[in-house]
Amino acid sequence: MSKANQAYALPVLETVVSQHLDERISVTAECLSTLEKNCDQVVWDVAQSIYSQSGQKVALKMIKALIGHRVRDLRQQLQAEEKHRAEQARLAAEAKVWEAIADAQREAEEKELRTKIESIKADFKGNEKKARYFLKIRQIICEQLSLEESEVTLESHLSQHPHVDELDLVSLVMALEAEFDIEIPEVESYTAFGIKSFFNKDAFLGFRTYTSLSKSNHSFSRNIKKKCVVKNLVETIYKASH
Repeated sequence: MSKANQAYALPVLETVVSQHLDERISVTAECLSTLEKNCDQVVWDVAQSIYSQSGQKVALKMIKALIGHRVRDLRQQLQAEEKHRAEQARLAAEAKVWEAIADAQREAEEKELRTKIESIKADFKGNEKKARYFLKIRQIICEQLSLEESEVTLESHLSQHPHVDELDLVSLVMALEAEFDIEIPEVESYTAFGIKSFFNKDAFLGFRTYTSLSKSNHSFSRNIKKKCVVKNLVETIYKASH
């Protein structure tokens, strides 16, 4: 065979050998072990298979070299897969740990909430829903008016706090409406919150804008102060939500 024919035949034979190896090799640890332990037998089997099918003799050295490449590739692939499985297992274990922590935290929060509800349920004649509403409303009041929980009881008069004015109460109304997905009528706002000059629709931050309200106008009357009691807020919100 001329050198030109040899140069042409070589890649063809390599392709044929590769096809035979594809039929025999799978990406498993068992296959890798077989190739490493019985390489010479595999070389002979491939050579015999090609010769029986085509009558073409293939150099055993070439088959062994191709098997050597396959062994290295297979080992790298198996190592990569093992590393991937280990990483997936680590992430799954980590996720379980965080899930357990979250569950424990939710359980602790629910336990704390139950304790709070039981401690105040009698104030609502055993109505657990109202007790829950009060706790949520108190949280929003504390956030909006910068108060401590101890400062907000059912009998608390919000307007008695020196830094609370009508603008603060309007903001509180809006926060409560957003939280409970309700709209508090103007008359209810006066009755429960004691806001004298209320607001127009569709302006302030996409909700409402204040009218006749000013930080320099702290004009709470005594009657208005009497209206702005937390228990009135709870009743108003509870009524609007049902």
